[in-house]
Amino acid sequence: MYTVSKTQEGHIPFLVEGMKKLLKMHVALDGYYKVPEDGFLEDMLKKDTISFVALKDGRPVGFARGRCVIDPPDKIESFVILNDMFVEEEHRGKGVGTLLLEAFGEKAKEEGAKKIELHVDVRNEIGLKAWEASGFEIHQYRMKKDIT
Repeated sequence: MYTVSKTQEGHIPFLVEGMKKLLKMHVALDGYYKVPEDGFLEDMLKKDTISFVALKDGRPVGFARGRCVIDPPDKIESFVILNDMFVEEEHRGKGVGTLLLEAFGEKAKEEGAKKIELHVDVRNEIGLKAWEASGFEIHQYRMKKDIT
């Protein structure tokens, strides 16, 4: 059975390793991404971070983390950004992501958010299908241009 809890300091090493795995997957999709050697810890401990871990028998197997954007300057509805979600491969397809997304959404509501937003690489077909199955809709396209 899986449980979800707020991320604790002892979970940080798992999050760091999970972020590295997640970024390696993104690098395989697009060389634009880089896997930094450090810097994850500082980002994970920011005050506006929402972060949850999924546990199996007390051991972390997945996480979801993001940021609140309450009262945005352009007066759109308050929202949270789901920056990253990761589930260890052997635990995928077992509802872990759904549990993490539910916990993340409940915390977002407590913070006053009306929506959850996220970015997904257009080449990440598995991610696109999973997010759409979870109720997310394509809202806008994010583009880039190399100017070097």
